[in-house]
Amino acid sequence: MSDSMYIHFELEGKSISGKTSIWKALTKSHDVMLGRVRWYAPWRGYNFFVSSKDGEFELVFGKRCLRDIANFCEIQTYNQRKAQK
Repeated sequence: MSDSMYIHFELEGKSISGKTSIWKALTKSHDVMLGRVRWYAPWRGYNFFVSSKDGEFELVFGKRCLRDIANFCEIQTYNQRKAQK
């Protein structure tokens, strides 16, 4: 699995069907669970799921969404640093 500076992935088990795997995404510093990576059939791939503490809702992020968020953060960080000069 890819080497991340802040997050590690731990195999949690198999899906109910047994066809796909489920991983927990945890912080390396304190083992705090950030969410799960599991198969999402409507998008035909593995996606990142975040649930509310009370389990009332679940957010789903695909790889494209996560890249878009990361790119937005990079651009805003660049703009902020540029404005401070």
